[in-house]
Amino acid sequence: MLRPYLVVISLLMSVSVLGADTEGVRLLKSGQFIAARDFYQEVYDVGGSSEEDQFNYAMSLYQTQAYEEAKTRLVALIEPENNSVRVLFALAVIEQTLENYEAALDLFSTVYESGDAEFASLALVKIGELEENFAPVSPLFGFISVAAGRSDDVEYLDSTQLSGVRDDFHEMTAAVSWEGRIAKKHSLLIEAMAYKRSYATEKNQDFAVYSIALDHQHLSFGGDIAWQLGHEKSYAGSQQYLSTDFFSVGFSRDFLGARLGVAVEKKIHDSPTIDYAYAEGVDRLYKISCQGRLGELMHYYMTYTYGELDRTPWQILGDSVTAPPTTLDQSSIRTNLSVGLSYDLTAAITVFVDADVGERTYDNFLSGDDVATYDKHDKNADVSLTVVRNWGQAMDVYVSYSYGKKDSTIDVYDYNVSVVKMGLSKQF
Repeated sequence: MLRPYLVVISLLMSVSVLGADTEGVRLLKSGQFIAARDFYQEVYDVGGSSEEDQFNYAMSLYQTQAYEEAKTRLVALIEPENNSVRVLFALAVIEQTLENYEAALDLFSTVYESGDAEFASLALVKIGELEENFAPVSPLFGFISVAAGRSDDVEYLDSTQLSGVRDDFHEMTAAVSWEGRIAKKHSLLIEAMAYKRSYATEKNQDFAVYSIALDHQHLSFGGDIAWQLGHEKSYAGSQQYLSTDFFSVGFSRDFLGARLGVAVEKKIHDSPTIDYAYAEGVDRLYKISCQGRLGELMHYYMTYTYGELDRTPWQILGDSVTAPPTTLDQSSIRTNLSVGLSYDLTAAITVFVDADVGERTYDNFLSGDDVATYDKHDKNADVSLTVVRNWGQAMDVYVSYSYGKKDSTIDVYDYNVSVVKMGLSKQF
């Protein structure tokens, strides 16, 4: 386990002793690691060791395969307000030697994100090695959430707009995801979610979705290239469901303290029921994203999406058997901007603010039983505020309020909605 890291550790030693000329440095540079260890042990015992001496002592311990003791010495050198990049890098190398791959990956990532001129590029190489060769334990994650609340302007629960109506509801959501490494740089991701909301006066809302995807990640051009190929199926009750095959590819990298990303996604929708026929076709999406931190307590994200859904042409029969069918060449263009902030009020309380603004344009939109068509233009503006209180043991209590304003050139799609709810969620 020693030789693969010899060059890296030699570089660490040369940087650490730059400009110094002591017996210990001479011993290290000449490869006399046992003698160097004994030298720095004596210096350490008499209490006259500097930070450089302590670092060199850790390096001599590493070279004599005293990995755990070397790790302990390096941890003692870490200062919360001024972490030494070389110490973190050396500690990451030791974690990798001890086969603590997840800890090593976290440390190498911290070094890379620091942008240090000497160690960031080395850390990027080590990250690539770990992600290519390390097969992590397949994680299983999920949550169950129960909530109750009130909503107004409930839309299309019974195929009728209920403008101004307030309605009590309760809901339950369950989700689970599993990811396992199946080959170098490739992993299989399986996700499933079920959602049910019951209103006091209206029909229930049921929704379920599962997806199976093959993920690939690769470090290149100073960032991450990732693609995903998969299948998704959603069920919305009453035997209505939609099947989707999707492919996405994206690139992200750190820049000026933020994580910037671009992605392209293609979805092919197919519906075996007439109720979802409006969503059939090919969906192309283009995304630009940015996320980062504002100080120690606040995180932010921003995503802009542009897309177009080319629908499968519909054949509508005329009024008589001799009338030719009418082809509705439907398509829609949509743009959307999502922004969000999270702020840690305390160690247990976090506040989330999210907002969405978007537009959608439809050509030859099919509406009503008379199969009349319209050019439809929708605008939406939504904002939500959520306060989450962690109760320990992965238990959260949350309160949220959301308000949405929907504007449309067709009156029935023009309405406002507000929702207030309180809930409890448990992770596992």
